[in-house]
Amino acid sequence: MGALELSQYDSNTGKLSYVQNVGGGFTDADREWWWENFPLHAPNSMVVLVRGKGRFAEGALRHPEFLRIRTDKLPTDCILKRTSR
Repeated sequence: MGALELSQYDSNTGKLSYVQNVGGGFTDADREWWWENFPLHAPNSMVVLVRGKGRFAEGALRHPEFLRIRTDKLPTDCILKRTSR
């Protein structure tokens, strides 16, 4: 498994737009689950929680790290959370 492609919901267009990739933070069990289950999931159908060590000026996370899948959220709930620097 390489990296997950992350998107966020744009309420102006009603579509998900690409933000960045995340390839770190996966355990061996996570990677095995993705390999076994990914064909069951259509693109843009999963929500994941990711953290980073700050942000670049354009908003992308520095050193993004996968934390977990969020089964309690929909893709339309994925609005970029801006934090103070």
